[in-house]
Amino acid sequence: MIFGVIQGLEWVMRKQELSRGPLMTLSKQVQDSLDEAVASLRNALAFAARSEEPYISKHIADVMFQIENLKNVSNVLAMSEKIMKDLEEEN
Repeated sequence: MIFGVIQGLEWVMRKQELSRGPLMTLSKQVQDSLDEAVASLRNALAFAARSEEPYISKHIADVMFQIENLKNVSNVLAMSEKIMKDLEEEN
């Protein structure tokens, strides 16, 4: 079953690349806001690296990483929902 899900995920990714139609992921406004937040955090990280204790830089980088993971997980969840829906329709 896992292999079938992986194959299905690859199919959805290829289909999405070909159609360029987005799945139900984060809205454009949320995506843009998260991108702006990461840009601001990157700026803060640059200043923190020069003037703050190392643990401050580490935590800023952690928040940036969590935001990027949120965006990626949202895409994966949307793809998995699409696969599950397609599998249910086949049965």
